[in-house]
Amino acid sequence: MNLPPLHENMELVWSAFAFYSGFSFIVFGINSLIAYKNRRVQGSKEFLLVVTGLALYSFGSFFEIVSRNEKWILFWDNFQFIGRDITIIGISFLILRLTFVYRLSLIFFILLFPISNEFVIWSGYKSELIRKNIQFLANTSWKVLTYDFGPWMKFSVSYYLLIQTIVITILIWKFLTFNGFKRAQMFMLLIGILFPFLGGLMTVTGLFPFINPHLDVFPITGCITSLVWAYGIFYFKMMDLIPVARDKVFNLIQDGILILDKNNLILDYNEASVALFLNRLNFTGVTLKEIYPELDYLIEKYKLKEIDSIPDLRLFMNGELRYYEVILKNFSNRSTPSDFWILTLRNITERKLGEVRAIEEKNFLNMILDSTRVLFLALDREGRILRFNKACENAFGYRFKEVHGHTFWEIFVEPRKREFVKKKYFKMIRSNFIPKAQEQWISKFKERKVILWENREIKDDHSNTNYIISAGADLTDVYNAENEIANLKSANEEITKKNQMIEDQKKNWKKSSRLLKKLKPNSFKLQNSLTWVNSCPESRTKSIIR
Repeated sequence: MNLPPLHENMELVWSAFAFYSGFSFIVFGINSLIAYKNRRVQGSKEFLLVVTGLALYSFGSFFEIVSRNEKWILFWDNFQFIGRDITIIGISFLILRLTFVYRLSLIFFILLFPISNEFVIWSGYKSELIRKNIQFLANTSWKVLTYDFGPWMKFSVSYYLLIQTIVITILIWKFLTFNGFKRAQMFMLLIGILFPFLGGLMTVTGLFPFINPHLDVFPITGCITSLVWAYGIFYFKMMDLIPVARDKVFNLIQDGILILDKNNLILDYNEASVALFLNRLNFTGVTLKEIYPELDYLIEKYKLKEIDSIPDLRLFMNGELRYYEVILKNFSNRSTPSDFWILTLRNITERKLGEVRAIEEKNFLNMILDSTRVLFLALDREGRILRFNKACENAFGYRFKEVHGHTFWEIFVEPRKREFVKKKYFKMIRSNFIPKAQEQWISKFKERKVILWENREIKDDHSNTNYIISAGADLTDVYNAENEIANLKSANEEITKKNQMIEDQKKNWKKSSRLLKKLKPNSFKLQNSLTWVNSCPESRTKSIIR
């Protein structure tokens, strides 16, 4: 067993090169304390594992430099493997946390080699598997341990570098394929892991372009990693589920969304935008003018308030014409605008095509309604006129624009009847629906029109009447004809009565004529009597009186 030689003195001697490991240990200790206090933050537990491993490695490196006892130097070199293996485990768990692929099989695989490595190192079984040709150099400011890697050590170092290479490759690939918040996550992890990776390569290959060729720079590079990741996790919240969820939602949005700066440089975009602009957004530093100059021109005019709104876009995608609504909003809600803008391109193809179809159907319906002689009227529940066809215009003399939005009683009903008609209409709306009614309406030229209306009601989901659709027939001519016929009939009856009176008078005259003919023989005697009376008026009169 490679246990610490407690019965021997470490023979500590200070070296200036121990400062780097000691300083790194202090940094790792502070980061560990921060991670523990913020352990509820997403990723803090994995980060705590990483900095703990780095702290143990720096601790062992520090005492390896300041120790002069060879057995203690070997012990502290073995001790550093504990820190390295814990660091590998922490980094692996951090990647799993980022990708949300925690699986028991993966955890077992991650833990298998570090545990096996520690067993081989501390068991003392065949030390040549780990080190060969062990030497201690005394020509430096500290006693330097040098050796050749044994088979297991070569495998261990190769495994360590392979794991880091795989992780770096994954992070680079994710950085190039992701966008938005996830790209920032990948970038920060990539920057952090590159430093210990390069430090490990320099240690293995013996390439030290500075300080001392025998110095292990892994604590220094690990110190940079811990600072970068601490900033990302606890300040930038790069492992927080909320921004990750926001980024996920951002990419699930069907609308194309672009984040622009004041020069219309595209800073961020979602996956829908990539498809919208035919993969021309996969290059960094692209401006909107490069991928869509016309839209860039319209946006600039909108920013300068030369236009009130940005018109809809028409794009040909996969041989199909699509319509997009353009929405541009500033990040700031204050009167002073920010330098950053959110550009949203909303697919309104179905709505636009529906509007076109609706317009076509409306025009077709209007053509039918305007070509018929039937009066067509549409009213809302307040009695306001919504539709007024050509037949109505011809019948009443009003144009549709003149009556649209007005209640029908204020235009077509004589003043003394308006209140009555209004109450009658509202009563019909509420309960007492009248399917058919004959009314007298006043035209623009003060002519009375007799209209027979047939009414239909349109109800909502709660059975409340919202609209009244009326089809009418102008009975004015019929009404006038009926009145004329009635007048003629009355006159005819009067003439008939007068004719009957004439006939009766003729009959009476004929009777009188026949009677006169019968009385003609006696007319001479009567005449003589009258003559005698006239010749003796007084005496004859008295005798007659008697």
